[in-house]
Amino acid sequence: MKNDKEPETFGSGSGSTHVYVVEAQSTYSDIVIDANPHLPLVLNTHEWKRVPVTCAPVGVPNRLEFWPEAVKHDFMTYQCAMAMACWLQASRRGIVTRLVQIEFSSSFSTKLLGRSEPLDLDKDDIALYHALKDKNRETAMERSK
Repeated sequence: MKNDKEPETFGSGSGSTHVYVVEAQSTYSDIVIDANPHLPLVLNTHEWKRVPVTCAPVGVPNRLEFWPEAVKHDFMTYQCAMAMACWLQASRRGIVTRLVQIEFSSSFSTKLLGRSEPLDLDKDDIALYHALKDKNRETAMERSK
């Protein structure tokens, strides 16, 4: 027999997938990519910088539907990252890009926190049915007068 004090669980799981980010660098001088006016990206020749996903003015489907946490951190699928890298290079001369592959892992677990009192919808439904039936009967009688 199960001890009532043991927490009940409703499942747990974990998984991982490969996600990508795009890094960019200028080949000759500082370049400002201002596709997002609130977050311009300044590229220079001595460091690689991560390109924010919001930098692209057009949408490329990211297809990470089953990984919402990955999307929150601006990770992309390979196809989306490749499109971002190509878009960035096509938008301005003197830019080189690279893809960074990352293994993204996620897990979840559950624990019972409590249960409500039993709801007797049949009993409440029957009372509501009779109230509506009586109301409809009264309305029908008033219309027939």
